[in-house]
Amino acid sequence: MSVARVAIFDEPPRLHDDDDRRANTLRELLQSLPGFITGYDLREEPTGRLMSVTVWESEAALAAGERAVRDRPVSDQRGIRPSRVERWAIDARFEVAPDVRGGAAEAQYLLDRARQFRSG
Repeated sequence: MSVARVAIFDEPPRLHDDDDRRANTLRELLQSLPGFITGYDLREEPTGRLMSVTVWESEAALAAGERAVRDRPVSDQRGIRPSRVERWAIDARFEVAPDVRGGAAEAQYLLDRARQFRSG
């Protein structure tokens, strides 16, 4: 069963001058990990609060992803800690139909659907 990790930052974090680079190395790491499906970084405009949502194929993949993030070089770590982290089971997935998007997006949609079918 797929699982989502939701990290909530109730206070706007203090960021490093090179935070964009650090955030990009984090995203690249996550994208390279087995079992990673997708991720979103969200920001509430008025307050600056942040939320990070990542979706994984399984709890085991999520746990391995958390270890990989913890073990990366200090120079790549963002140094911000969430106020809380929650895990959510994915009950359903829905999106725009492939014929609306076309091309490469349709191919990605078909690959995602095949992955869903394989994982049950």
